[in-house]
Amino acid sequence: MIRTLIPFFTLTALCACLAGSAQADTREVVVYPGFGAGQFLLEGRVIEARGDGPDAADDSWFVNLRRTLRRLINDEQKQVALRVRIGSGEWRAKTDAEGYFLLEEKLPPGSGAGWQAVEVATESGDARAPGALLVVPEANRLGIISDLDDTLLVSDVADKSGLVRKTLLLNYAQRQAVAGTAEFYARLARRNPQPEAAPIFYLSASPRQLQAGIQAFLDKNGFPRGVLITKKVTNDKTGDPLTDQIRYKVGRIEQLLAALPQVRFVLVGDDGESDPETYDEIRRRHPGRIESVWIRKVHRDAARPVYPGQRNLAEALGGLK
Repeated sequence: MIRTLIPFFTLTALCACLAGSAQADTREVVVYPGFGAGQFLLEGRVIEARGDGPDAADDSWFVNLRRTLRRLINDEQKQVALRVRIGSGEWRAKTDAEGYFLLEEKLPPGSGAGWQAVEVATESGDARAPGALLVVPEANRLGIISDLDDTLLVSDVADKSGLVRKTLLLNYAQRQAVAGTAEFYARLARRNPQPEAAPIFYLSASPRQLQAGIQAFLDKNGFPRGVLITKKVTNDKTGDPLTDQIRYKVGRIEQLLAALPQVRFVLVGDDGESDPETYDEIRRRHPGRIESVWIRKVHRDAARPVYPGQRNLAEALGGLK
């Protein structure tokens, strides 16, 4: 994870050299997982196609570096007209100057709960992509909001140079999961009547350009299906806060709480950076909406503040043995 996003901005020249050219005149539609209940939110992007293959465990560091830089450098497609289909519903959308689109609409009457198939296509018909939308069942009242790096993905965020090396030179098929976290999340999901549609949100401060690799990591390591939310990094004011991680995460969590008022959440993070402060603020604002807070201890300073009500994640993971 690039919490400081240093490679994203300081390696621009290297990116241009190594990333290579895109497939000329070929567009790619990217659909991010959506969520909602009566009303849904769905986001995506249209970029020039790169044609990269999936991450593999035997990829070399150079292949990983080149692929990562290609993902970080996108040729966005602005003002592209789109058709969005979910079940019997169809909507129109258009990309902005950064190639992103956002759809906030009511679900058609009779829409089922659970995971719904999405299709987004350009009006011109030259590109289309499938996606997924989580319609949270009314009876599912327990959710999870989880950080990624050093919470469920071993990243060593405290070592900034090591973090950058892992991000650039290892792919997500080669990264290590924190033992026991997938099982812990599955156990929490089973407290819902429909655990396969549990309101699980993986909240990352990594840029959306790395979304596909992170999703592949979650799938490969058996994490319950959920909505992966990554940071929208743009050249204008439409993006998420770049360096203020507390403001970014608080804003996203507030959005989830407002969209799913029937759900109480378990918050899971680590003390490597700002998760304890973020979750403390959320719990003080919404004490009735937070079931519990679990923090993985990775900070090198034993005097790192511990906030009221926050428990050591090792306790929960140890209970799985």
